Amino acid sequence: MMEKRTPTKILFPLYSILTIILCLVPSQTNCSTLQDDTLSLLAIKNAIDPNSITPSSYLSTWDFSVDPCESTGSQFLGILCYLPLDNSSSRVTEVDLDAIGYEGFLTPALGNLTQLTVLNLNNNKFRGPLPETIGKLKKLTRLAMSQNFFTGAIPQTITGLNNVRYIDLSGNRLSGLIPTDITALRTLSYLSLSNNEFAGRIPNLTGLWQLNTLDLSFNQFYGDLPNLPVSLRNMYFHHNILSGHLTPLKGLIHLKWLDVSDNRLSGAISGNVLSLRNVVHLNVSFNRFTALEVINYSLQEQSLQVLEAQGNHLKGHLPVNLVSFVNLTSINLANNQFSGSIPLEYGTKVKSSWRRLHLDYNFLTGNLPREFSHSTNVKGSLAKNCLKCPTSVGLCQGRQRPSTECVGQHNRYRRVSERRILNSIRNHNLMEASDLDEGVKLLRLNFHVSFIVDFDSFHGVAADMLALITRMRAVVMVDYGGIMPQLQHHLSSLLQLAQRESLIFEHIRIMVIQDMIYLIHLTELTHFLNSTFNSHRPLLFVDLQSENPKMVTKIEESQLAMQLVSIQRLFLTIFCPERATDPSPSQDDKCTDETDATCRSQSLPSRSTTDCIDLSDCMDNTDITVPTLNGWLLGYPVVYLFGKEHIADAIYNLSTKYLHIFQVFVCRNSTLKKGTRAEELLSFSVPYDLSMRGSNEEWAEAFLAQMQAKWERCASAWKSLKMEVSECNPQAIVL
Repeated sequence: MMEKRTPTKILFPLYSILTIILCLVPSQTNCSTLQDDTLSLLAIKNAIDPNSITPSSYLSTWDFSVDPCESTGSQFLGILCYLPLDNSSSRVTEVDLDAIGYEGFLTPALGNLTQLTVLNLNNNKFRGPLPETIGKLKKLTRLAMSQNFFTGAIPQTITGLNNVRYIDLSGNRLSGLIPTDITALRTLSYLSLSNNEFAGRIPNLTGLWQLNTLDLSFNQFYGDLPNLPVSLRNMYFHHNILSGHLTPLKGLIHLKWLDVSDNRLSGAISGNVLSLRNVVHLNVSFNRFTALEVINYSLQEQSLQVLEAQGNHLKGHLPVNLVSFVNLTSINLANNQFSGSIPLEYGTKVKSSWRRLHLDYNFLTGNLPREFSHSTNVKGSLAKNCLKCPTSVGLCQGRQRPSTECVGQHNRYRRVSERRILNSIRNHNLMEASDLDEGVKLLRLNFHVSFIVDFDSFHGVAADMLALITRMRAVVMVDYGGIMPQLQHHLSSLLQLAQRESLIFEHIRIMVIQDMIYLIHLTELTHFLNSTFNSHRPLLFVDLQSENPKMVTKIEESQLAMQLVSIQRLFLTIFCPERATDPSPSQDDKCTDETDATCRSQSLPSRSTTDCIDLSDCMDNTDITVPTLNGWLLGYPVVYLFGKEHIADAIYNLSTKYLHIFQVFVCRNSTLKKGTRAEELLSFSVPYDLSMRGSNEEWAEAFLAQMQAKWERCASAWKSLKMEVSECNPQAIVL
């Protein structure tokens, strides 16, 4: 063994350099840490943006002038090693980074840390795919990579981690399917894939016989509930597109927490699930269940404390046997179709053990049990029913339904209301002011459930929805805050709830193009596509690739404009396939309201669902940019034209020019006393030099006439429309 000498102050820099070199050449020194481990740690650090490594971070202490496993004190924080008793090399067993926002990629060299048992990269900004070499970490027991920006599919090699007990990949942008061989992870007890972009059917997971917690929430899984391991204790499947019944859950005897809310499950909330004696929290809200089957559980030891079943289609009388759950304290049956009186037995529970009771937005009738008048401990609501509900009772805060909704029961009211709305749509009168007011109420009611963002964004959602349902616009771009895919999930939830309550939202869908998300009106979009090819007035483009932007009026003279035409034809193929073969003007070959059932796509892209149309591939093999596509798609009369290689040029050319800002404002009719204010319907800009006459430009007059024609078609909903033009000085532009 080489004798270590104390370096002098003068020789210290040279000694540091020699140490790292010698530690990486084991034939020349007997360093503690295995060479491959040291190289792997170095590769991990080198794959991270140095600007994200702050002086106080763990990675700033990774100084490779010393041996990683022999370091002490403040060096190599986040690293643990196995130190052998013999002369063999030390091995890195844990990499546990601090949550400080490291940016970078995860290097494939990670796979060389073959003795690693713990890998924790939570709450950082790692991006790119998970390396296939992760499957080489055969001794890994804990894999935690949540809240990053990882993309792509789960590597198939992950199924070879035979010792892993804990996997958390939540809060990323991972996609694809769950590997069917994941059941090979026989020691796995915790699996979270929530808040990603996974889609497809959930495979049979009974082979994970030690699994305690399974979180697949906030994804796009569809199909029936899968077969699950009996060992499961916590199951989170909310915010997906799952359908079918709850039957596969009846054997999960150890289940304590069950959340399948915000899916498309149907049938009955049956005794098979309610009889699971260990379930403490049951959330089946916002599905399509029609019955709540509750037997008398007074002779059984049931653990249920919280029952959430709001936002379904539950009918009939309130179940009396809910009082037999001795531990039950919180019940939410709001937003259903229950009728009849409130059982007298509920009064006893309200006075004793129930602490939260939501029965609002049903069709309950009659008087309250007398105990309701004296109870002050219960929170909740009985609003929007047909009850005799004294305002002195705390649960009675909020109005009851008007008598017109209560007389003859709710089904008759709903049929009359739906028939009136359908007739309005067919006669092109579209919406009455009262319909819009009711639509806004529905959106506001369901907004707090669907959107986990600031409520300030509600105004934007409501304004865009109203513009769509009155067909003033065909497409709106969503910019309410939030990130994908969560924003898409929240919008989808809100839309499902609104469509469940009212037909006026029937034709609204979500559309996704790469990282952009839109709301569309299916019928109006087909009309818009028709007008794109039928109009005698060609779309105008502003060429932003040249230093002096110029107007392009002849599409055939611009290769980029012709590429946009190819995308327009693709949209026509998807939303109106009968027209796609011959998009030339023809009075006998149009997509109309009468044929819109066939006009709507019968072969949407494979990633699409009934709620969301995914056209992320529409710009593949073209040089078209998102701003150019948006200019056409959002209905602007003048579109900025520039290719992907000229984005910087376009930003500079636009930011150095004076602009005209064109804004279209509408004011809604309302049955509410306080009325409504003018709000922006849409806005766009045009360089001043190309729009010197402002609203008197020929194309601007034609555009305003088009908008006024739409307004006149639904004047009962909108009382005014106007266009204002203002000047904008040169400034920084973000396209």
